[in-house]
Amino acid sequence: MEGKATAKVILDPRSVKKDGTRPLKLRVIYLSGNRNFGTGLSVLPEDWEKIAAKKARGPLKDIQTQISAIETKAQEIIDSLGAFTYNRFQDAYNGKPSYTSAEDGRKAKTVYDVFEVYIADLKAAERAGTASSYRCALVSLRKYASSLYFEDMTPAWLAQYERYMLKNGYSSTTVGIYLRCVRTIYNCAIEKGIVLATFYPFGKRKYQIPAGANIKKALTRADVQKIISYTPKYPDTWEEQARDLWLLSYLCNGMNIKDLCNLKYQNIEGKRLVFTRQKTERTTRSNAKPIVAHLPETALAIIERWGQQHKRPSSFVFPFYNMDMDAERRLAVSLQVVRNINTWMKRIGEDLGIEAPITTYTARHTFSTVLKRSGASIEFISESLGHSDMKTTENYLAGFEDDFREEMSKKLLE
Repeated sequence: MEGKATAKVILDPRSVKKDGTRPLKLRVIYLSGNRNFGTGLSVLPEDWEKIAAKKARGPLKDIQTQISAIETKAQEIIDSLGAFTYNRFQDAYNGKPSYTSAEDGRKAKTVYDVFEVYIADLKAAERAGTASSYRCALVSLRKYASSLYFEDMTPAWLAQYERYMLKNGYSSTTVGIYLRCVRTIYNCAIEKGIVLATFYPFGKRKYQIPAGANIKKALTRADVQKIISYTPKYPDTWEEQARDLWLLSYLCNGMNIKDLCNLKYQNIEGKRLVFTRQKTERTTRSNAKPIVAHLPETALAIIERWGQQHKRPSSFVFPFYNMDMDAERRLAVSLQVVRNINTWMKRIGEDLGIEAPITTYTARHTFSTVLKRSGASIEFISESLGHSDMKTTENYLAGFEDDFREEMSKKLLE
């Protein structure tokens, strides 16, 4: 087959050992080049002539058998590699572990191998939410390609994979999330020596991950006031609790529900709430910056209404988590809380005649929008949201600016 590598054992004429033997090398030929690899075997030139002529007997017959096994192994490796490179062949030929999980010692070579190892290490670090995102990205990749090496992922391949996802109903936001996971895995593979940096397919003039569309998710102040004034049809049930937890998230800097579930009484300092985002606590490590939120009377009342009776500093504020839960169980619980809130807030929104969808994510966007339209600086908004850099906040607010311009344009015609 044109373009396919071949392998054959040869006698190296350039080296001679003290006993007069010459080493046998495995020569791999690919396109117009070749590279030799050691075999650990050596023979006299006259014995090599007998081996090459298939006239070997006794000990030479054993060497001939070993040569055949080496060539067979080499060809099997070549056939399994997909996109061929000498470095990939060398790793496989020498049995080199390219990347080994710190958790279970699993070795990785292919894209899927590295994904599995990376996910195992995330779970070991109790980063269940991040591990879940990478697992979803891996499932999507496997649906598209049964096997995959890093050199296979060219810019054209990635563009085709993007089109496949969009065609099969993935949102542009999900496509971006999955491809960012792929990019992280590729960077990991380069760091571990699994693939050369020259093959890197991401970046300027290569493949660029699409940015998710800015969707209007924020409510107006008037809508928020409707939610605050709403009288629950079913007091002391999930309906009232969902409304209250949504409001608490909105009032406390758009707090993520996972962070809300993780709150402890030690995080409450009078009328201040001080906490670290679970999303960034491990990724920023020692630089994790605490978020400080003011607790108005409405927020304090919600905490008093739904908080646990035992108010020890180390106790969770709300009865969702307990100390015996591992990271995966906490993730499952927080996702269920999100589902409950979203289900009830959708019904409340319909009752109140609010056209925009109301979700836990809406609370965070609404908090940011209200601050922005009230004249708060981007620096303050960035600090309140717990963003590590201003660029993230600017991108986060980009859609709000478009929304505001549209409203102002309408006023020109009123």
